[in-house]
Amino acid sequence: MRRGIIPFGVILCIGCADDSTGPARMPDLNGQWTYSATNVRAPGDPGGVTCNVSGLTLSITQAGDLLSGTYSGGTVRCSDGTSFPVARDGYSTLTGSLVWDSEWDDFALVGLILDQPYDWGHQGTVSGSSMGGRMSIYGPEFCDEWGCREELLASGDWMATRVK
Repeated sequence: MRRGIIPFGVILCIGCADDSTGPARMPDLNGQWTYSATNVRAPGDPGGVTCNVSGLTLSITQAGDLLSGTYSGGTVRCSDGTSFPVARDGYSTLTGSLVWDSEWDDFALVGLILDQPYDWGHQGTVSGSSMGGRMSIYGPEFCDEWGCREELLASGDWMATRVK
């Protein structure tokens, strides 16, 4: 019996502990996703018209942390009885990016934009085959003595699930 000799495998595994201080593996968002949004309403109007979006398909292409692609279908239905298609009049592109969020210790989806007459901006998180967060619809850019900006027209919650 040999005393004082530490097996080689034990030495190698000293550094095997999980280190959660660095970025996780970047999620793969390539493919098709089914999108929906709920409780979309104008700011400061809690009793006003509420709209929901359903049936929208996102086709995402990912190159590193950058996203591009198209969307199709989808209908907006509002509590006042109005409804209209999302993908219409030649609007069908999307862009966005993923960033490392050190507060959440995970990747966050930022700036996912659905090109519309009034752009739909999205922020949120990705978890496996689903993603979601808050969405905002901004009006056209206007400029005054304080600079140029877009007016927030409506906001709500959104989610998307990967199509199998």
